[in-house]
Amino acid sequence: MKKIFSIALFFTIISFILFRLTTHNDTVALPKQLKEVRETLVTQLGTREDNLGIDIGSQLSDFMVTTYDGQATTLYNLLQNQINFIIFYRGGWCPYCNYHVKQLTEFYPLFKKENIQLILISADDVDGETLLKNTYRIPFPLISDSLLIAHEAFNVTLQFNELEVLTAKILYDLELESWSKQPHYKIAVPAYFLLDQQGIVKWEHIAQDYTVRPSPKQLLSVAKHFQTQITE
Repeated sequence: MKKIFSIALFFTIISFILFRLTTHNDTVALPKQLKEVRETLVTQLGTREDNLGIDIGSQLSDFMVTTYDGQATTLYNLLQNQINFIIFYRGGWCPYCNYHVKQLTEFYPLFKKENIQLILISADDVDGETLLKNTYRIPFPLISDSLLIAHEAFNVTLQFNELEVLTAKILYDLELESWSKQPHYKIAVPAYFLLDQQGIVKWEHIAQDYTVRPSPKQLLSVAKHFQTQITE
C-alpha cells in the first residue's frame, strides 16, 4: 500500500510540475495574503549591500519615466523641487512588497505634512502598476520601469537565473514576463534613495533580504533629519 501511495504521489507531483511548465499565466493579480516585513535594525539603516546603488552625493542625470497610467514624464518633473524618497520594490506579485506599499500609503499623510514626497518604482508594466495603485489608493507617484531605465540608473537591478525562473513558475505560478511584459527576468532589489531638490543622493538603503525593510516611521525620521540639514 505504501509503495502504491508513493508512486501515486510521485506521478501527482510530476503532473503538477508539467502542468505549471506547459501553461502560460498571463494574468496579473495581487497576492491574496500579504506577508509582514520586519523593521530594519537601527544599526543597519543606510546599508549598501553588494556595491548596489550609487555613491552618496551623486547627482542623477534626468531621464524619461512612465507613470502607472502610461504617461511619459521625467524624473526631475516628479521631484517637484522638494525632498523625495525614491523607493524601488520587487513587483505587485510580491506579498512582502504589497504589505510595505500598504504601510507607506497609510503613513503617507505624515510624509506629506513635512513636504516629503514618495516615488515608487518597479519593473511592472502599467497594468500591474495600475492594479496596485487602485487597490491601495496610492496617493503618490507610481512608476512603471519595465525597460529598466531607472533600475539601471540607480544600479538596483537583480537578474533571476533559470532555476529561479522555473522555481517561481512551479511553486508560485509566477511568470515575471506577465508583469513586466518583457523577457528580461529582472526585478529591483528593494532600495531607498533620499534625493534633494536638485536630484542629489543624500542617503540610501539597499539590502538583499526583502523580508526586512525600513519602516515608514524610520524613513520619515531619516528624511526629516536631512531636510533640516538641507534647509539650514
